[in-house]
Parts: sequence; C-alpha cells; structure tokens
Amino acid sequence: VEDGTKGARAFDLASLSSLGTFKTGCVTTLHFLCLTMRSTDDNFVKEFRKSLEHVHEASREKVPMLESAITSFKAEVEFAKRGKALLGECPEALGRLEEKLAKLDVEQADLQKNFAQAVKEVTDVQKFFSISEKAANNLPPPEVFFGHIAGFIDALSTAWFEIEKNPARWKAYGPPRSRGRKSVPAVKLDEGSGAGGSGEAEEEAVRRRATTIGAVSEVRMAQEEPAPGQTG
Repeated sequence: VEDGTKGARAFDLASLSSLGTFKTGCVTTLHFLCLTMRSTDDNFVKEFRKSLEHVHEASREKVPMLESAITSFKAEVEFAKRGKALLGECPEALGRLEEKLAKLDVEQADLQKNFAQAVKEVTDVQKFFSISEKAANNLPPPEVFFGHIAGFIDALSTAWFEIEKNPARWKAYGPPRSRGRKSVPAVKLDEGSGAGGSGEAEEEAVRRRATTIGAVSEVRMAQEEPAPGQTG
C-alpha cells in the first residue's frame, strides 16, 4: 500500500507465501532473503523466531471460542454468588466464600479487559496491513492473519536450514558475507584527499561504495549462473 506522504505503509500478508514459489532455478526468493540476512547475521532466524514465539499459538486460537470460555467462566462466578444463600448462618464459611468470590470477580474482570484489548490490538494490526478500505472493513479471523505469519516463519526457517546444511552450494547465489568493517576491502585514497575527520569520512564512503558494487556484481553473477544441479 502506498501512502502519498509516508511512502510504503503495508502489504497483504497472504502474499508472503509467494516468496517460496517465485524462483530462478532452485533459488527461491526465500532462499535469497536468507542468503542476504546470513551475510550479516548468522543468528537472524533464531532471533526472528524468538521475537514471534507466540504467533503459532495465536494462529491456533479462535476468538469465538475464547469469548465463549470467558462467558462460561462469568456464569460460573454468578452461580457461586447465588450459592451464598445456602450457607445460612455460618459466618466462617460465608467469609471464606466471599473472599474467594472477590478473587473470582477480579479474575473475571481481568479476563474480559484483556480479551477486549487483545481483540482491539489484532484488529488495529490487521487494518494496518489491509491493502484497501474494502479489505479493512472485511477482516479475516485473527487466526487466519496469524497463520500467514506462522507459515512464513516456517518456510523461512526451512530455507535457512537448507542453506546451513550445505553453505558452499549456495554461496554463489547470495551477497558476499560481511562481518562489519574488518571484512570490507580497504581502498587507499590518493594523498591530499583530505585530512583528519574529513579524510576518514571520505575513505569510509569509498569503502561503502566498493562493498555495494561488489554485492551487485555477485547478484548479477548468481542470476546468470545455472542453478545447482542444472546445466546450460
């Protein structure tokens, strides 16, 4: 979705599944994404999965069932309250019951509050990722929304582990690996190009340009080479 003032704002999460089917040879867009992230961060997938560790569970939860469970809990609390009349004139038992009922009231109120907040937040997120006003007014169930994300996490992890098993096989299809400034090839500037801070800044700019040019060259070579196991 393009925003005239803020640029790209959102995209349809259902389109994430296409990253695993669009390919050149055996290299899918997911593989190239993994190769790109691996070039700078070997732990990317591990940290990515950790940051979204509850998504799979959320994709299995259904809002109507959660709402029904909360309603049933509320009914049980009300039933317990009506049972106070059966205790008659037993102050000790009545006191214990009232103490427990007070806790149940708090728990029931918290459940309703948290449920309402969760529904609001997932609705807001879904609307943010909606690609049109029509889509924003016709949102899928939250479990479907989370299912798109969970499916992407699984597909990305599968591609990542395929590369980890045989990194040499995939090396030619991704950008050069980087480990910060130490891995950037040095480019010597002509004398007199600057002194002090300005000279260092210019040297850093040249290094960045050299790295960018190298990355572009690697990508072009990968596109021109046959996929592993293919000839011609």
